[in-house]
Amino acid sequence: MKEQMKEKKGATQENSITILLIEDNPGDARLLQEMLKETEGASFLLVHRDRLSAGLTYLNDNDVDLVLLDLGLPDSQGLDTYLHLHEKSGHLPIIVLTGLKDNSLAVTAVQRGAQDYLVKEHVKGEWLYRSIRYAIERKRSEEELHRMYMLLNSIVENIPHMIFLKDAKTLRFVRFNRAGEDLLGYSRDELLGKCDYDFFPKELADYFTEKDREVLHGKEVVDIPEEPLQTRHKGERTLHTKKVPLLNAVGEPDYLLGISEDITERKLADQSLRASEQRFRALFENMLNGFAYCEMLFDDQNRPVDFRYLSVNKAFGRLTGLKEVVGKSVTEVIPGIRELSPELFEIYGRVARTGYPEQFEIDFRALDMWLSIAVYSMEQGYFVAVFDDITERKRMEIEREQSFARLRKSLRATVQAIAAVVEAKDPYTAGHQRRSADLARAIAADMGFSRDRTDFIRIAATIHDIGKIAVPAEILSKPTKLNDIEFGLIRTHSQAGYDILKDVEFPWQVADVILQHHERMDGSGYPQGLKGEDILVEARILAVADVVESMASHRPYRPALGLEAALAEVENNKETLYDADAVDACLRLFREKGFQLEGN
Repeated sequence: MKEQMKEKKGATQENSITILLIEDNPGDARLLQEMLKETEGASFLLVHRDRLSAGLTYLNDNDVDLVLLDLGLPDSQGLDTYLHLHEKSGHLPIIVLTGLKDNSLAVTAVQRGAQDYLVKEHVKGEWLYRSIRYAIERKRSEEELHRMYMLLNSIVENIPHMIFLKDAKTLRFVRFNRAGEDLLGYSRDELLGKCDYDFFPKELADYFTEKDREVLHGKEVVDIPEEPLQTRHKGERTLHTKKVPLLNAVGEPDYLLGISEDITERKLADQSLRASEQRFRALFENMLNGFAYCEMLFDDQNRPVDFRYLSVNKAFGRLTGLKEVVGKSVTEVIPGIRELSPELFEIYGRVARTGYPEQFEIDFRALDMWLSIAVYSMEQGYFVAVFDDITERKRMEIEREQSFARLRKSLRATVQAIAAVVEAKDPYTAGHQRRSADLARAIAADMGFSRDRTDFIRIAATIHDIGKIAVPAEILSKPTKLNDIEFGLIRTHSQAGYDILKDVEFPWQVADVILQHHERMDGSGYPQGLKGEDILVEARILAVADVVESMASHRPYRPALGLEAALAEVENNKETLYDADAVDACLRLFREKGFQLEGN
């Protein structure tokens, strides 16, 4: 028999049914083997063991689809045989196949989990086959049902919303998930078997009960968008609840299913958002600047050709005088604007394409006004323009520029008048001042000074020797070398020039530059013996220009020493007597940039 079993096992197909037969009668075993072999459309592998213990041992090490069990075995008898096997392998379908004709025993075995109870003498092949098939399919259905139940239970337990089940008749809780425990602040043991009146104030419990009865009576889903709930630890919460009737086979509700989402934070966020929107709307409508949200319109080559107003504030109409513009294109609202202000379309189009904000001022000729505009984009193809009317400011700026130009012109005329006074007394000094001024301005420009500072240096240099009007004319024009007394009188011209100009309201420190233009970096100059950074940089530039021009030009008491000698003087005494940056700029002008002194 064992050899036959092995042969059968070797011939078994992959989709065959493996059956463990625990039967001590070899004849019955052979009979069952023949029955199953003759069954058409079925493939069985029958494994035979003649002891319960041997069957259990086999089950420990092998996969089996079903067990055929005789209750009368050498090592076990009666119902105990089934119970012992069921305890050890309750996951398998078991068919009792016995010679005992005992109805009470059959009922008990089936009640305790047996798939069927068959009496040997009544068993036929086809009947046995159907019983085996039914037992296996039933077991598989039970397992599948169990898996589905476990899956559903897992979903219910892990879903983040509260799920509860109430008995339709008593409205008492029969099921709660973990999220429900966490939300309410009660354990499952505290909740099950209780009703709403056990946990909530009467008014709230009345409300819940009314909604429950509405669901059960109408036998349809009820959606409650905002439902209040008083919890144990989290205070009052707001829920979005769906209540569903679970109907039985005759269409009557057995249970009420509730699914509740805690929307408290979302509701608070919505309220905060609405409040923010209201504040923004108030700001938007009452801001002093004009505001326009627009859609940019492009042609087939992606060139900006128009834009459409989508939203504007009150200040837009107040500042521009334009009304009812929303939904209209700007070329419809302001005809000719594209020809009058093409740069406006370029800037708006660029911002709408790239998203990079820009700020600019524009002479908005279409409305005869100046605008200051900040434009940005929150979405490609759209832009926001925030603008202000700066027409009055621009008018004042133009007036200030014109006034400043008149003052500058007046200042130049005054300086030339002062220079003319010096020239009337000493023609040499006048020419020297003009040439020194040209060189000082050029040095300052080469050093990167602004136009305003170069003008300052040029004006100071033009009249830097004004103090010489206090020096006797015969000393200024003396054709021979000056003695110490005469030279001492010459040295007073810096202080004299300062005294003359100190109370004149120049826009710059002209008097101080004139006072310091003979100071030297090492402190050897006059009249104050200043050193280094204590000397104004404008005075240091003028000192270089003054020395170069003086040495390169003719004087009454000596002939011109020449430009190269003058450049060598400042180069050799760079940092010691003269400012290094000013000297380097001066050398660049003459040696690299072709600068020439007028009249030399």
